[in-house]
Formats: sequence, C-alpha cells, structure tokens
Amino acid sequence: MKQTFMIRQNRPELILFFTGWGMDERPFLQAHCAGRDLLLCYDYSDLTFDEELLKGYTGILVVAWSLGVWVAQRTLSRLSAPVIGSIAVNGTLYPVSDDKGIPAAVFWGTLHGLNDLNMQKFRRRMCESPEVYKEFLEVAPTRSLESLKHELEQIGTQYIRSVEQDLLFHWNVALIGSYDRIFAPESQNKAWQEGFCDAVYLCEAGHYMPGLVDYAIHQIRGDV
Repeated sequence: MKQTFMIRQNRPELILFFTGWGMDERPFLQAHCAGRDLLLCYDYSDLTFDEELLKGYTGILVVAWSLGVWVAQRTLSRLSAPVIGSIAVNGTLYPVSDDKGIPAAVFWGTLHGLNDLNMQKFRRRMCESPEVYKEFLEVAPTRSLESLKHELEQIGTQYIRSVEQDLLFHWNVALIGSYDRIFAPESQNKAWQEGFCDAVYLCEAGHYMPGLVDYAIHQIRGDV
C-alpha cells in the first residue's frame, strides 16, 4: 500500500488513517487532526505496510473507512504499535459478504463492469446528496481506471485468502452512516454485533462525508 504523511510535525501522537478503495491524498488534504500528525494509507493493490513510519510516536489513533476497515484490521493484527484508540467508519471486517459487508455479486460485479461511467455512478452513491457529490468532485482522486481495477481485485483476492488471525485487532468505536449506500447500515450493524467493537454509533451521513477524518474524531472524542 501507499503510505503518505499529510501532516508531519514530529508531534507525539499520530493519526493512522486507512482510506477506502480508489482513493489518493486529494480528498483529505484539508484534514486538521486535532494537533496530531497524519499518515494516510491508500491503494491496497499491495498490502505491505512499512512499520518503520510509526516509530517515535507515543500514541497512535487509528481511523479506517470503508474497505480500509478490513485492511486496517489485517495490518494491525500483525503489528505491535502504541494504539490509543480505533475508529471504524462505514466499513466492516467482512468486505465481501452478503449479510455483513458488500454482497459478493455487487463486489465482483463492480470489478468486472468497471468503466468511467460506472465509476462516476459509484462515487455518486458514496455521497448522500448532490451537494456532497459536487464537493467530492472538486477533490476527487486522479488515479487511472486500471489502477482502481487492480486494487479492487487484490482486495477481494486477499480477503478470500485471509485467516482467523486477521480478526485479532479490537475497535473502540464504529460509526455507521444511516444513508450509506455502499455498506448497508443493517449489514454494518450485524457485523459489529460479533464483539469486535466496544461501541456502535449511528450518524446522519452517507458513505463518504467531507472532512471525514476530523468528523470521525469529533464524533467520538469522548471515547478515546
């Protein structure tokens, strides 16, 4: 995966943010992160994670969104890092699941039918309103369609090959957007009933929301 520091001012605490599928830095350039450094993870064509980038931090707050929730789970189950809090936003530990994630027919159908028009439709579904969609387009990722296909294929393939060890990481909070049309709210609710999370909150949002990182931290600031 790609790991990019968006904020690096040698602060003691770090926000480690796992984005969703198809992202790059552009939608998150304006994150403030409440006095913490920010390390962005995206493009999960390769799930290799450079743990050296976490050295020196006394506390790490994990924020993961969408398919990045499973990637974070898989990654952090294998690391020993000073995690002080963890927030999952509109995602589950089951990225390809008919009742606890994205239905298999939808996931693989998105991959096999991906073109410019369908990608536009997907991004529109991420947003709860035309206004949010218009705002997203102003900061939309600039990656190629080929790279998006490859990433989605690798996520699905790696998930199929995943093992029980990938479920060792525990989450403090899960935020579920009541208007999410990518990970259905009822599927998210069912997935988080299995004991991998301390608290589940419903929020008035779609799958994507502007200022996502700061929004997540603000919503649960009393829990971590």
